[in-house]
Amino acid sequence: MMLTAKKTLKSPLTYPNDRPNAVSLVATHIPDNVSDVVTPFLGGGSLEMGLSSKGYNITAFTEYRLLYDFWDCVIRNPEKLYHMASTFYPMKERRLFSTLQKKIYQPDDEFMRSALFYVLNHCAEDGITTGAPMEQGTPRFNQMRLNSLASFSTSPFEVQLGNYQKSFDTAKYLVCSMPEYVKSGLAASVVIPERPQINHKKFARLIQESDCDGWILLYRYNEELLGLYPDSEYVFLREGCRPTTNPARASEVMIIGS
Repeated sequence: MMLTAKKTLKSPLTYPNDRPNAVSLVATHIPDNVSDVVTPFLGGGSLEMGLSSKGYNITAFTEYRLLYDFWDCVIRNPEKLYHMASTFYPMKERRLFSTLQKKIYQPDDEFMRSALFYVLNHCAEDGITTGAPMEQGTPRFNQMRLNSLASFSTSPFEVQLGNYQKSFDTAKYLVCSMPEYVKSGLAASVVIPERPQINHKKFARLIQESDCDGWILLYRYNEELLGLYPDSEYVFLREGCRPTTNPARASEVMIIGS
């Protein structure tokens, strides 16, 4: 596939596991005959926006309803989202912040839910919208960020509500920004939607048994991962998605399969 030169935009969210620096590297490893790409773990959207701007047809999946609503709304009408989110600026009261966290699912209107999601994402520590305390001074919730939301524009991509297994049903090529691999017995007792946990052994088995033509997986590096994909290619990455031939220096790994 011939890549088109379009600007890659900064994600409107602060989101765990987002990988904006990986876009160019991933694109160079997608086969030339691939035009349709499925991403099973939509989060901050940097991969989706970046690959879409390069001309790929992207279908992104998430099972997190609030995240699905946000991306659907910001692609359709960012200005409407901006006007709703602006009514909460500036955020100074922790009591109001806590109340919004508790009531974020209540609005019937998806744009209001998405505006609350955006506000909380920019006010909560580490962007953990529904489960983190308010960040001191809320520096990320500012007028410049709101203005960027109003003028948000990206090469559109399709967003669907569903888990990764649903994404396998129609996928021909998969690009996955993977949830962190956690050693057996060390999984968090409380799972928050911004940091999903999956059974990685099950995922590895299913993707290798699937009918898709190939995949690229981006993981925080853990040597235990190598045994899950014995026939795949590994590209070890330092911070900033810089390739290295030394696994001991790797912070991430890109696993390429077919």
